[in-house]
Amino acid sequence: MARIVVASRIKQPPGYVILKIADFLWSHKTLTLTFEPLVADWRHEYCEALQGGRRMKARWICIRYYWAFAKAFGLTKIVDAVKAFVRIPTK
Repeated sequence: MARIVVASRIKQPPGYVILKIADFLWSHKTLTLTFEPLVADWRHEYCEALQGGRRMKARWICIRYYWAFAKAFGLTKIVDAVKAFVRIPTK
């Protein structure tokens, strides 16, 4: 019996959309220092899990990093609000 293989579409790498959102919301410096390293770690762990055939682990990694992004988004907003309120001079 012939086996039918359904081609799945090519997906964007993990963190692609979130990185685009962060790029829109935050400065280049914040993006470079906070969000890009987070995405690099995410992609590294995700690809390691997939390479090892651990699809559930890869999914769990995505959940963990979505949570990490939520925390980073919130924490940076709080810090920015405090800086604006206190008017801390930046170099």
